[in-house]
Amino acid sequence: MIFISHNSDDREKLVLPLVKSIESISELKTFVAELNPNATYLRNKIVPQLDVCWALVLLFTRKASKSQWVNQEIGFVAKKWWPNPPKVILVLEQGIKPKAFLEQMEIVYTIDSADTVEETQMEDMVYKVLCVLRKEIPQEIPLHLRVNCSCGFEKEIPLPSQKKIDGIIERRINMEFDCERCNKRIYVNPKTLISS
Repeated sequence: MIFISHNSDDREKLVLPLVKSIESISELKTFVAELNPNATYLRNKIVPQLDVCWALVLLFTRKASKSQWVNQEIGFVAKKWWPNPPKVILVLEQGIKPKAFLEQMEIVYTIDSADTVEETQMEDMVYKVLCVLRKEIPQEIPLHLRVNCSCGFEKEIPLPSQKKIDGIIERRINMEFDCERCNKRIYVNPKTLISS
């Protein structure tokens, strides 16, 4: 399970698009406290999820850096798993300097502003996070991509290798599939893995 640590003010622009992309890979599940109606108490609901996560995506924006919840989540992960914490994927907002435990973490992506993040920057951030997550999964575990058509048809296909996805991105094209129900062409953004 992948725990998404964030400030609730960043939910619409950062969290929801990221969750949608991560969960387009059938084998990956996320936990976002405010999207889980049972996650109201840190000790009873959130800590058990932190206990079982194998990755923590930390969206460390200006607002998140001041959030007591986010800082408690970071502290729990640092204390519980030190010196071998789960994979921490740090996305930083420009101008925020990580301290303490976070100073040792690799910054996967830096956004200019959480309040005005642009679509291309969002796509790049999602792509970087997905790349890191894929590296953490043993290669012998097959991954599947959920492809959705506007007619309601959903299909799972083997997720192309990262090398193949990178080639598609380099050629600036989308992945394409035919809907088996309505024969419409389905396009998948290779950076976000989202169907359109």
